[in-house]
Amino acid sequence: MDMLRAVSEAVGSPQVLVDTHNSNYLKRPTGMIDCCRLASELVEWTQLVVPWQFKLSSDHAVSLLGQLVDRCEALFDRQPRRQHVFAVGIMLDAVEVYAISRKNGRFTVERTGLVPLSIDGGSRALQLVASILQASMEQLGYCSHQLPASFQLGGYTISNAQLIKEGGITSTGHPATFVFRVAVDGQGPAILKLSQDDHEETILKDLDGLEHVVQFWVSGMLSYDRSMWHALVLQPYGRLLERSDAPSLIARVASDVAQAISDCASRSIAHRDVTAGNFVVYQQQGYLCDFSAAKVVKDCLQLPSPTGFTCSPVFAAVSVLEGGPHTCSSMYEGLFYSLLYICRGGRLPDEWAFKFGGHKEMAKVRRGYIMCEPPIATWDVPEGVAPLIRGLHALFWPQTRDGGFKYRMGVTKEEVQNVCTQFAA
Repeated sequence: MDMLRAVSEAVGSPQVLVDTHNSNYLKRPTGMIDCCRLASELVEWTQLVVPWQFKLSSDHAVSLLGQLVDRCEALFDRQPRRQHVFAVGIMLDAVEVYAISRKNGRFTVERTGLVPLSIDGGSRALQLVASILQASMEQLGYCSHQLPASFQLGGYTISNAQLIKEGGITSTGHPATFVFRVAVDGQGPAILKLSQDDHEETILKDLDGLEHVVQFWVSGMLSYDRSMWHALVLQPYGRLLERSDAPSLIARVASDVAQAISDCASRSIAHRDVTAGNFVVYQQQGYLCDFSAAKVVKDCLQLPSPTGFTCSPVFAAVSVLEGGPHTCSSMYEGLFYSLLYICRGGRLPDEWAFKFGGHKEMAKVRRGYIMCEPPIATWDVPEGVAPLIRGLHALFWPQTRDGGFKYRMGVTKEEVQNVCTQFAA
């Protein structure tokens, strides 16, 4: 890291280099990268320009490449428009640069080969490092447009916008949404969300005042990435729940989100996309957010979804995967899968990796593995939170007399909160 900083200073590089080797700074998915070149000071996958990985010697070059390809796959998921990235492996005796590209879902890797490293001023390895440090973000494949340093929206001054999330790619090849961390009138952070329409604003106005739901502040039209967007400023700006959080906090947030789902239903609104990234922690409380898939419904007991499948498949209730309606119970089930995902460090059991088509086929896999696998034993969650996960599992998959598990719909908010209350103290 010291050598990297020295070369950066020598060439006058404007890059933001952050030493991330001693912690999992990058979340959802969790990824440990030794050093990150970032587009801003915010350590997020959406801000990652170049990953740098360190090893003791070139004997570890193969494992180094494997790690970088794995990290770049996560980067491409979080930067859906990005087509290529340069990654750098630095060893005590060599340097190698990789150009990793994505096209039509397939990855290709081009390599410089191992270049011997020395402190000689004419060292080709140092020249390679310097060329990466001097390159612009665009040359390195980073394609995110920047918002102005400050601008007006609805009478407020918005500043210091840092991209934290891009929504899914539309048929035009552009993201459907952008989410930024911003300052409003120079005060604490808030959320700025750019969408193609005012659907979410309409929903959030109907949810005004609900205690555990992110709240609408101000809106307006904003130009970004050569298009006009409907812009929403939302509060509070929370953080994502993490595996390392205290079990009592995880239980409290789960209870709060269950309350939010129920409160939304009382106003005839179904969220329909309860996932690990759609609720946050703020001041030790949980908040439900991202209502882009939400719908106003008439029957607040069943909350049907006549328009079809809307939520993220990996967090979807079995009943929804099988074609059933979104209900409060199905959204509580999505909350359970989200907590399992979080407590396993940002992944679900490998058997749940739905790499084939068809939601009903996915449901068969999920039914089979949850009913056949012993609860918790193979799920790799921290010991302190395992009883909470086990308790929630038992709501949706109660054990039968013969030792198996039977899928259950119709779980209530009170049942979820009763389980959470045991651990939220």
